Amino acid sequence: MLDKKTLPIMFALTALSVVFTVYSFRAYAVASKVFEGDETNKPVWRTSPPGSFLPWPKEPGLLQALSEMGSIDMIIYLYLVKSKALIVLSVALWVVTCLYVFSKTLKRRSG
Repeated sequence: MLDKKTLPIMFALTALSVVFTVYSFRAYAVASKVFEGDETNKPVWRTSPPGSFLPWPKEPGLLQALSEMGSIDMIIYLYLVKSKALIVLSVALWVVTCLYVFSKTLKRRSG
C-alpha cells in the first residue's frame, strides 16, 4: 500500500503533466496565427481582435488586420513557444512524473 503522501503527489504530478502538455499543444496551434514579417520585426497577430497565450491560449479573431501582441504574450511566444522550450519542459515534467511513479511502485513491490 502506498503511504498517505505518495498518492496525492502522484495524482498532482500526473494532472500537472497532462494540463501542461495540453497547454503546450494549444499554444503551438495559436502560435501558427502569429506573423513576424512586418517592418518592425516584432511578432504580431495576423487577425484581430488579438489572441493570447495567458491564462489559456486563445486564437485571434477572424478580421483580417494585424494586431499588436502584448508584452507578456510576446515573451511567451519568443522564449517558450518559438524556442521550443514548452516541448522540453513538457517532456521533462513527464520524465519526472514517470520516474516518481516508477520509483514509488518499485519500492512498494520490493518493500
